[in-house]
Amino acid sequence: MRRIIALIALFGIVGACNQTPEMRAFDKYKKHIPLLKFPYKNSCSDAISPAKLNISDSLLKKYGPPGTTGIIGIIKDTDYYTAILYVVSGDRQYPVIQTLNPEGTRLNDIGLINGVCCGTDESCNGYSWGEITGDMRVILRDSERVYEKDSLTHAYSKVKFKDINTMDVYHITDSGYIRIDSSQLKRVASK
Repeated sequence: MRRIIALIALFGIVGACNQTPEMRAFDKYKKHIPLLKFPYKNSCSDAISPAKLNISDSLLKKYGPPGTTGIIGIIKDTDYYTAILYVVSGDRQYPVIQTLNPEGTRLNDIGLINGVCCGTDESCNGYSWGEITGDMRVILRDSERVYEKDSLTHAYSKVKFKDINTMDVYHITDSGYIRIDSSQLKRVASK
């Protein structure tokens, strides 16, 4: 029995020795991040609540996409990749999924809001939303109505418009890359 325990301890030490300094630093970073609960949904009108973490801005800048201001949670953590949902600032806060290899190097990223968030104004009425499912699907939907300007008055016409509705489905692969599922792609435009 003691030999078995000694062998287990030895394999643990050898396994830890095989980690590079970058892997150890990224593992330490990940330990501060909570796991995401599924399904995760967000839309243009939803407030984003980043997790309250004790992570420095320099680490957010090192591991997160450009403009990162916070983290929502870990989507999935495997031996091959880690998928993290970040908060990125723009004209509003946007959720962005980023996958990283075991050393913390970026593999792929995708925004969870892929369309316009114009609400309702004189030229546009639009709404965009996204969802992350437990089976690592990322579903992005966008609905937009663009009004045309009247050539005489230069005012936007509520009679002349174009509706555009899209749905894109992506999948986070076992190697950490985000790939589109073209069988689920929908593009509908009407006038």
